[in-house]
Amino acid sequence: LSNATTASNTNRTTTAATMCCSSTTSPPSKWQLGQQLQGHLRTLDERLSRPLFDLSLPASLEAIFSVPACFFGLVPAVAVGPIWLAILGLHYHHDPQIAVASGNKMDPHGDNNNNSVEKAYWLLIAIAVVFSIVFLVAWAMFLRGVRTALTKFLGKKVLYLLAFPWNVAVLYFTLLQQTDFENSSHPQQNDSQAWTARLAMERTFSLALYSCYLWSPSILFVLIMKRWSQRYRPCAKTSPQWIRANKAFPDIALILAKAQANESFPSGDAATAAVFAIPLAHLSPPDSHHGGWNVAVVTAWWMVLLACCGRVYVLAHHVSDVAVGATIPYLVHLISTSLLGVGVYDMQWWYPLASNVVVAAYAKLTSKDVQRLETAKKE
Repeated sequence: LSNATTASNTNRTTTAATMCCSSTTSPPSKWQLGQQLQGHLRTLDERLSRPLFDLSLPASLEAIFSVPACFFGLVPAVAVGPIWLAILGLHYHHDPQIAVASGNKMDPHGDNNNNSVEKAYWLLIAIAVVFSIVFLVAWAMFLRGVRTALTKFLGKKVLYLLAFPWNVAVLYFTLLQQTDFENSSHPQQNDSQAWTARLAMERTFSLALYSCYLWSPSILFVLIMKRWSQRYRPCAKTSPQWIRANKAFPDIALILAKAQANESFPSGDAATAAVFAIPLAHLSPPDSHHGGWNVAVVTAWWMVLLACCGRVYVLAHHVSDVAVGATIPYLVHLISTSLLGVGVYDMQWWYPLASNVVVAAYAKLTSKDVQRLETAKKE
């Protein structure tokens, strides 16, 4: 009887062990595989981002690097960026057959240029330079820890939405409304030259406004993905002591960690840089090719690269955040050109305003939810 009992207990133990082994060796579920893959991607992302995280630049270099790192996420970028595009569009138009006045390249000092074109050119430069100087002064004050009304306007949310009616009004007034190519005060100008200049101005107007048109749906996707992902910024996972010890201007990271800690993925700054890079890459005058490279395209790539690397350096984003953020406008651009048939030179004045209404509506709908979250955090 004892032998039988022992054998029975042995069989039960063997069966239990077999069941345990079979359960531990069962293949992982799809959810577990997804979690493992996500963990590996996060580890790879951290390793790729770590060199820029740990980099410590001298104060002067960091101050310079902070401009492309932060400019595209601030109000002056959307307020003055399209105007700079219009200036470049006048100076180097992509089609040599549609140049402003005589020749393939506009010379603002040339005697053969139409006075109205020259007037528009210098008026846009004056506006862009003034806004750029104001931004640089405000940014220098911010880096030095000075907080005034001038520094507060850099990130005022309502000004983002007002920037696009401002751009439409300024560009329409300077490029179209004030440019009369059939004015009788220029009798020496033939109809062909007047039409060529007029067409160039219209294409420049469309080129500049395309960045406004592209920004709204791109940022809408960014905002939705930020709300969905809730990924923490690197600065939110780093101790303030380490940030102060390794960054010459730690306020950038510390403010982001406090105010926008879980808005890392994707990067809105990288998206905005790509928004301006796409129309910039369409400027390809024949004298801009050196060794097979197009200056406009290379400049556009460098602009996006500096913005992306800068965002990682200030601990605002990971590498994957800026990579996805910079890709979104390009995908929106492909959808617009392929499915909607609306490209860089197809803009009407109301296109950017219509796309901007969607972002404004989304911001209005989600503002109450954001206020609830902030109240819950304080409680």
